Amino acid sequence: MAASKGPGRGRLPDLKNLVSKSPRDMVRTLTRFGLQPDMVALRQAANRAFEHLDSAISEGVIPDAKAWEAIDKAIKTNVSQYLRQQTKAAIGNYKVSKFSPADKLTWISKGDAGVCTSCESRHGKTKTLAQWRALGMPRSAALRCKKECRCDLHSNGATNKTKSA
Repeated sequence: MAASKGPGRGRLPDLKNLVSKSPRDMVRTLTRFGLQPDMVALRQAANRAFEHLDSAISEGVIPDAKAWEAIDKAIKTNVSQYLRQQTKAAIGNYKVSKFSPADKLTWISKGDAGVCTSCESRHGKTKTLAQWRALGMPRSAALRCKKECRCDLHSNGATNKTKSA
């Protein structure tokens, strides 16, 4: 029997490999999880890149080819960063969606360098999903690193509803 290809199906991409993903790949990943990129936020990301152009024009500077390349690069960078953050959030939310609020999960920080103080204090601690939601999940605004968080919650195996792949 063939596996169905609905939202949330298939293999989860490794979060550390999102940097190399193109915006198109990230949109596909979001779509797999039944999500669509927020077009307002995408426009805002592009508009932030155009702020440089607006300030140059207001000063009477006409952009040359090099300036247009810099603007193009800034737009692509802002859009990619936004999509990467959305994809990380979608994957993180999907991972914990299989747990009940009473399931115990352990906070695992990724790597030694660059872990914020919020995540460092949570590393290795085990709490219920409901408690983690109250304190702040990985990639939440409650953390110092916010959307740049690379941490995950891992199951202790005994109480979760997921099946091992």
